[in-house]
Amino acid sequence: MHVLHAYKDFDPPVKGGIETYISRLARIQQQWGKVSVIVCARDEPTTLEKWEGVTILRVCEWGRALSTPIAPAFVRWLRTIPADVIVLHVPNPMAETAWLLAREPACMVVRYHSDVVRQRFTYRAYRPIQRRVLKRARFILPTSREYMESSEVLREFRSVCRVVPLGVDVAQFTPPATEKLDSLRSAYGGEFVFFSGAIFPGLSWLFWQRGERIQSSSSSSPACTAITKVYRISLRPRNKSEPLLSLPETALSAHAA
Repeated sequence: MHVLHAYKDFDPPVKGGIETYISRLARIQQQWGKVSVIVCARDEPTTLEKWEGVTILRVCEWGRALSTPIAPAFVRWLRTIPADVIVLHVPNPMAETAWLLAREPACMVVRYHSDVVRQRFTYRAYRPIQRRVLKRARFILPTSREYMESSEVLREFRSVCRVVPLGVDVAQFTPPATEKLDSLRSAYGGEFVFFSGAIFPGLSWLFWQRGERIQSSSSSSPACTAITKVYRISLRPRNKSEPLLSLPETALSAHAA
């Protein structure tokens, strides 16, 4: 089986949540078959390369508008890859439009990462394209049941939705020393929360514990005022010389986590 992932960027070199997820997924899926990725090349010409066994096709683009690549050649290159399954990572107006124009016969699956939130005005133009893609998808994969049930976009496509969490590759982390954990538990208690990722408004609820409240000094959002005691533990990627995060032995507010 040949699986093709389509998005706008890839890690490396672009460091981002979806980009890193696609690279991790592509690497793992090789145990079941051939995996390729088609993305845009930013300021570079079209290139074909291998990355840890995965074929990466980077298509030249004319530029970007509202973070969306303008890459007419994406349609032609999409037609040339004989994939059995195409995974469109959305929202992704350029790749979704290219897939509709390419009329690719392969089975198409949508990995639904999020609704369009910040660009609601331009979404009016993009929505008809997205609906056509979602209507033709064999499956739509939201990242959680809560997201699927709260998304207005996915409401009419529940019958083809299959919840698949993003997951974390724990193999990339080195566990902290037992002595360090014992010291932290002795000083602050035995319950810890480790959070790694972008700060979002509901983060404070993740850190709610024993009804304790610490006022956040860096945010005026009511959702960021309910903060728990958070003690962070150092985790270090095995292929990096520096810790993923700098983690002091102090109580931290959510905006600092």
